[in-house]
Amino acid sequence: MVAHFSFIEAHRNLVTGLYKRIQTQLKNVDLERSLKRDMVDKVRHEFKIGKSYLSSEKAQKSLINAVKFEHNLKKFCLLGDLELLEPLKSSTSLEKFRLHSNTNREKQLNPKLHKNIRNLEPLEEQQTKNYITSFIRYKHKYGKLPLPKDIDPIMKEELIKPLALFKRAEFNIKIAEQKIARGPYNIRKTLHNDTTFLRTPWKQSHSLHKVTLSAVRAEQAYQDMRHLSTNPVEQALYEMEGDWEKLYGGDDKPWKQSLKTIANDQFKIVQSNRLYFKEFENFVLPIKMKQYQEISNQKHYKFRDRYLEMVEKVQESNAYDELLSKETLPSIVKRYRMETRKLKHKNT
Repeated sequence: MVAHFSFIEAHRNLVTGLYKRIQTQLKNVDLERSLKRDMVDKVRHEFKIGKSYLSSEKAQKSLINAVKFEHNLKKFCLLGDLELLEPLKSSTSLEKFRLHSNTNREKQLNPKLHKNIRNLEPLEEQQTKNYITSFIRYKHKYGKLPLPKDIDPIMKEELIKPLALFKRAEFNIKIAEQKIARGPYNIRKTLHNDTTFLRTPWKQSHSLHKVTLSAVRAEQAYQDMRHLSTNPVEQALYEMEGDWEKLYGGDDKPWKQSLKTIANDQFKIVQSNRLYFKEFENFVLPIKMKQYQEISNQKHYKFRDRYLEMVEKVQESNAYDELLSKETLPSIVKRYRMETRKLKHKNT
């Protein structure tokens, strides 16, 4: 497909019309409720992943399969032969995903079948195991601690686990020190596709994010269409796409509209967005930037105060504080919200 169908009215009408017909027929067909619901979900999933196709061959193959399925669905209503709907069951990505998930669950019952299985344990337990494994691997590699290759489970639980988690907590404290040394996050302007917006370490207004993203996509769509309108090879493919869709019941009139005209229409949208963001940049952004910088400073100072309070409590901590009925370093780090999100780390 030369351009994404969402920007071409003829293609969009063909695909959405086909989708609506299939879903309507499926909802009214005489099938078991669970099977019907499953089929509706599969069709929805197939059309959803088809939105991202950039390959003309993939898009056409997907649409041909959808047209064939619609034809089989009509025949099923007349003949009642469930085998006509079998291709959808066996070929969908959703079915493959579910099969993969079920296989992983089976493998989890017998871990020897495969090393990389889908883990259904709580995230905190997974993290702890990852820390211990990473710690042991590091010590084996660099010979920093004489550990046997096959470690006794009791030794791992009672001796190595507290030490690994202690080292991980020390790593978190170092990361916190680096954050404090860098100072507050500097709010700054960013220009992308002639659209100016603010970079912040937190999520901004949902409505503003939506408008900004829409403007960036519109700008990119205009650049794409302008490239197509000046490329003879792309123009020929564009005409072929129109002829192909006409064979499958699409309206070819919009395809006869020149690429330059479509690019010009898209440019009008882009111009409107540019005017809006120019005013936004001149009048709104300076105020927002000042407000966001104050928020960033406050967040930093609160983080620094929390860190300093925590440091006073960990001066004499060691890996085996739990044996002395004292609060452990990992527990203190967690209480003061100093944990990093990364699972992998370098132990020292």
